[in-house]
Amino acid sequence: MKTKFLSSVGVCAAALLTSLPSQAGFVTSNSGFTTNTTYGFTEAALAQNAVVTGQYAGVTFPSLYQWVGTTGSCTYPNIQNGCIGNFVTGGPSITPFSIGFGSIQTQAGFNFVSNPGSSTFEAFLGSNSVGTSGSVATDPTSINNFFGFDISSGFDSIRVTVGGSGGAMFLDNLTFDTSASPVPEPGSLALVGLALAVLSWRQRT
Repeated sequence: MKTKFLSSVGVCAAALLTSLPSQAGFVTSNSGFTTNTTYGFTEAALAQNAVVTGQYAGVTFPSLYQWVGTTGSCTYPNIQNGCIGNFVTGGPSITPFSIGFGSIQTQAGFNFVSNPGSSTFEAFLGSNSVGTSGSVATDPTSINNFFGFDISSGFDSIRVTVGGSGGAMFLDNLTFDTSASPVPEPGSLALVGLALAVLSWRQRT
């Protein structure tokens, strides 16, 4: 009976492990995710060069700057009318910088351009890195300028290290899900851990 029970535990553990969602990781494309919040950075009606920190609900920035379409700066592929930048004219660029989310995300990203060069994107859950892009081209003329992460176990911030001359960037169409929650649920992980512990004990007996 004991052998039969342990065999059943093994089958259950395998089923649980195979049912856990895969981690897609870093994503780049010419379009974003289908989630319930997208900011085009016209919603807060901020003035040119206004400091952007927490004016957009559900997300925080480390003192980036509002740019408006009338300046002619938010006119790149997929970046129109309003955007945020990491500099003001004549000032230094803020890099790296992090975008913090008010809830744990499974999908989040944005349209992004820099001066010709390569930038790095990294997803964090707390202080732990859970995904990275490595060095990727962020050409201001490319239409494939949506960068983000699809990580089923969740993340709560994205850190960006901007490449190109001067480290300057523009960012638009920030897309994230305020209702997202990380998967798998802790109960599933606990069951997997219990099953694996029993299997380990069985191998020693």
